[in-house]
Amino acid sequence: MLTFNGDSGVIWFLPWTAAAPFTVPADSFVRLLDSFSQQGITDVKLKIGDKGSEISGGNSKAQFRSYPTMDFAGHRAVPAKGKKLMVVPEFWKAVNRLTFSVCQDETKPQLRGLYWAPKHGLLASDNYRISHLTFTKADPINLPGILLPDRILSHCGTKLGGITEISVANNLLWLYSTDFVVYGTLLAGEFPEAGIRKIFQNTFTILKSQKMTRVTVQMEESQLGAARYRLQLFAGELTTPVQVTVQPKGILLQTQLGEGMEGIEEFFSATVTGPEGKFWVNLRSFLDAMQEARTFNVVLADITVPLYFFDVRPGTKFQHLVVRYMKAGE
Repeated sequence: MLTFNGDSGVIWFLPWTAAAPFTVPADSFVRLLDSFSQQGITDVKLKIGDKGSEISGGNSKAQFRSYPTMDFAGHRAVPAKGKKLMVVPEFWKAVNRLTFSVCQDETKPQLRGLYWAPKHGLLASDNYRISHLTFTKADPINLPGILLPDRILSHCGTKLGGITEISVANNLLWLYSTDFVVYGTLLAGEFPEAGIRKIFQNTFTILKSQKMTRVTVQMEESQLGAARYRLQLFAGELTTPVQVTVQPKGILLQTQLGEGMEGIEEFFSATVTGPEGKFWVNLRSFLDAMQEARTFNVVLADITVPLYFFDVRPGTKFQHLVVRYMKAGE
């Protein structure tokens, strides 16, 4: 069964055969089959006629009008040639850690996905923040980088972890599972890998040369999660600013507070090494970074240096840059 929307699609391998190909609206068709499944109906019958198709199960019968058979321009066949890259579930867990940094701006197609450089890990950026995740064991695959489009990954949903192979053929990206294949056209434009690596390198150089402050949040996951949840209530706008005050025993986050204005302040217990001070940053970006890493370095005296978050777990190292700024009027 093939679902297709013009530039991407999904091929499902189902234990169900039909006498002839037929075309139906994907959304209503899938919802109908799902309702049968939820009711425990397993005996589903299909009739295909000149004027449409009929699907019945239990006491229900649905009819779909006849749709023209679509020409899928060769997408129907799964490519058998070309090198396939083997991927493991841990790879997709790493992908999920970086999706929040993927650009959603349609005018920047070269950023609307995750860039996988087999020897250098994963990269993602939306121009305001950059995420980089490397694997402790270097991948021996000697292939150029692949930009994994976000729209294609989203087709997999919760089944993304079941993808075991990836290949590229005829400007199409193919993701293989045991019971389905997802494919789609590659993104236009070239991911700015070199520029992003240079930004990271420049940040490392400045952090080493200037007096930086290191903050490591020391809170139980349940406490940290509750604090993030409260702050997110006031992070509805992507431009919501938050002032972060670095204190001896932690950091204080304060949104816009004043008479007749909504806002919140939250204190995070932390180990602080280095100068104390204040800086402004986008609240949503800060919370997203805190979700993945509890430690960050900041040069309070130089606003041009982004916040540098990092987290090391077995098998992976996560690094993240967040642009900070001076709030207007300060």
